[in-house]
Amino acid sequence: MNSRNRIKKLLQFEEPDRVGISDSFWVETIERWQKEGLPLNVPIYDYFDLDCWWIMFEQRFGFDEKILEDNPEYKIMQHIDGGVFKVYKGARHFTNVDMDMPGIPIDYIIKNREDWEKYKYKFVPDKWRLTYKPKFSPEYGTTKRSLAELQTFYKDLKKDKFIFFAARAQTENIRSKLGTENFLMQLVLNPKWIMEMFEADLNLTLKMYKMFENIGIEFDGFWAFGDIAYKNGGLFSPFTYKKILRPFHKKLFSFFKEKNMPVVYHSDGNVDEFLPLLIEDGITAIQPLEVKAGMDAVKLKKKYGKNLALIGNIDVRVMGEGKEKIKSEITSKIPILKKGGGYIYHSDHSVSQNVSLENYKFLIDCVKKYGSY
Repeated sequence: MNSRNRIKKLLQFEEPDRVGISDSFWVETIERWQKEGLPLNVPIYDYFDLDCWWIMFEQRFGFDEKILEDNPEYKIMQHIDGGVFKVYKGARHFTNVDMDMPGIPIDYIIKNREDWEKYKYKFVPDKWRLTYKPKFSPEYGTTKRSLAELQTFYKDLKKDKFIFFAARAQTENIRSKLGTENFLMQLVLNPKWIMEMFEADLNLTLKMYKMFENIGIEFDGFWAFGDIAYKNGGLFSPFTYKKILRPFHKKLFSFFKEKNMPVVYHSDGNVDEFLPLLIEDGITAIQPLEVKAGMDAVKLKKKYGKNLALIGNIDVRVMGEGKEKIKSEITSKIPILKKGGGYIYHSDHSVSQNVSLENYKFLIDCVKKYGSY
């Protein structure tokens, strides 16, 4: 059975030959693995036999990137989304909560409605977003330098993989432009402005999807990155969700559901209180189910059954602790989660650089062994 059919069956709560396998990785993790024997010329989705992958567009604002200060300890950099960050030199030990560049936020170009009105002309659908590569910021994982490269990448995936059209949903994308604290304050103080930005983001995503269609790229599903929670619960209340975010989620999810494309929703943190709302609004699956935030996929499977597919919940912290603990993590969850379909393996966040290539290979072998039907 090929990967595309496997994922389709799992998201329809059918049992194929084994559970699906998906994952995401820090850049530094890939760099470590290449030193440990990961081939440079083999795509990681092929090397680990991952079943699905993403194609994304450049969804950030499009500001010019600049180095404002450079000294032996750090750089001050203006990011593509308009944030100004202090980026320390040396190995990365964390991912920033606001955007892709690991660093400390010190300012944002977009602070209020007046700034938005001044610059919103940049935040529109355009062909450059299909292939843009920023000067300094980490690129989105599927960014290609030309349409020809993008189409070649697509043809390679299409041979076997389940291909998701992936985009940041409203909260995650707009939060990266304002900073977390300001975004949450504006949800309360200026909800109409935030909803206007949500509307612009929705319009951008749907029109960019159509641009992909126009160049012959077809997708099997939609993957929305939309953090709405942290370790202890929601970034805002379910009431705020229903009042401000729900209208845009419904439009976003229904657009793809009408095309018979399953919808995967990503949110870090503890999303328990939002799951009934997300299910009502049209998601097929939730990901990544962070263990350290209290998410428990086994309990969720019992609670929601075939109303919610599950992706993730394999504790990434265990991956650096040795093979016995890896095996225990897999055998305590996957034999239960695989029953009746509806489960795809994924780390509960993304694989960090403390995980060796040997340990990760062992983990994938365990997933295939204990995830077989």
